[in-house]
Amino acid sequence: MSLKREASPTETKADRIYIRCTPRHKEKIESAARTLGLSVSDYLLSAALATVEEMRPTETRAEKAEASEALRESATVSTERLSPIDTKRLLAQIFAQPDEPTPRMRQAIQHYNRTILGKRGGISE
Repeated sequence: MSLKREASPTETKADRIYIRCTPRHKEKIESAARTLGLSVSDYLLSAALATVEEMRPTETRAEKAEASEALRESATVSTERLSPIDTKRLLAQIFAQPDEPTPRMRQAIQHYNRTILGKRGGISE
């Protein structure tokens, strides 16, 4: 998949949209964004705008031009497909087991258990 990002010279990205998701969904999204060389924000924005384009009812020529320009300003994703080998590699990366915690991560877990959770129990290392 190739991707081309174009910045709008007249508009800045100032508005925000917040979403909640599971840690598993977040990791999948982050992995897909990394694979495409995008930030998570640009990846989600381009996917959302592409979906909006597909769902829009018949509109005037001016509205279509405006919507197309907005999509071009955020990011453009080609419709190329991954080869079967690349697909297997991507899926293996997305669903791979996480690495064992490093010593520093173990210390952070212990600190979290002591200071945040106290006597309520803790998370396992």
